[in-house]
Amino acid sequence: MTALLALRDYQLEFDTFDGAYQVLDGISLELAEGETLGLVGETGCGKSVLAKSVIGLLPRPPARTRGGRIEFEGRDLLACSEADWRGIRGHRISMIFQDPMTFLNPVLSIGQQIGDVIRVQRAGGNRAAVQARAVELLELVRLPDAAGLLGRYPHQLSGGMRQRVLIAMALAGSPRLLIADEPTTALDVTIQAQVLALLRDLVARLNLAVIMISHDLGAVAAVCSRIAVMYAGTIVEDAPTAQLLNAPRHPYTRGLLAALPDIAGGNGTLQGIPGSIPNLLQPPAGCRFHPRCALADERCRREKPLLRDGGPAHRLACHHA
Repeated sequence: MTALLALRDYQLEFDTFDGAYQVLDGISLELAEGETLGLVGETGCGKSVLAKSVIGLLPRPPARTRGGRIEFEGRDLLACSEADWRGIRGHRISMIFQDPMTFLNPVLSIGQQIGDVIRVQRAGGNRAAVQARAVELLELVRLPDAAGLLGRYPHQLSGGMRQRVLIAMALAGSPRLLIADEPTTALDVTIQAQVLALLRDLVARLNLAVIMISHDLGAVAAVCSRIAVMYAGTIVEDAPTAQLLNAPRHPYTRGLLAALPDIAGGNGTLQGIPGSIPNLLQPPAGCRFHPRCALADERCRREKPLLRDGGPAHRLACHHA
């Protein structure tokens, strides 16, 4: 299967006053057309930075590529100029951000904001055509009274409705790849379920490829066919969703799952992962997880594990898994 998106040994660092912050270290991932991939891991592991690299939203400097490639539709995105990005961002790749109130302008109506996006994507358009497209997009994300919503403002909508508006705006250019960064943050459980169901429906109807970033393994499992687990700027395990959740191979993945509450019963004790994420100004030699890993030995402290095949469609980076 030909990859729509391929990251090949991608390495990224940020220049700081204290030195180079080595935020992504040898990321290799592929995503096929229509495939859904979940990115999970602790805060600070590089999930959002990876997503912003794919859509070209990192300021350069301070961000600097140390090596590798990001290919989309066979094109090296790292070689794109800002003019090139204007033809890609929104048209071919779109992104949904995690806080709708931050990304919706409180003093502009919903119609104005969606209309501006449509005009940019279509290089103009008369008012009637833009309004018709705006209504079509709002109906696509299952918002009731779509025409009436055009005259309303963000504060007049619920959190779930605002998130649907952001999704509608992201779909305005008919992209092939949609990146969803924590799309259910700050939503109550019922609304989260509705947004996740909407994403599943859009994937099926539009044949979208999706990268979904989340701390919530349950949310990722509800949408994604595959999960990649990140730790301290590296991919440690990548497998089909059911396979990874039922038979995790990497010690870090097993630690994440052991830290989840068991609603079916059990002893009620949560098992945390000892220690904390490393300082990426001076990351550990060898495996970045070894200071927190019960299986770590001298090889782990000295030699970086490569992401290798660990079974059908299963990859992991561990000397002992």
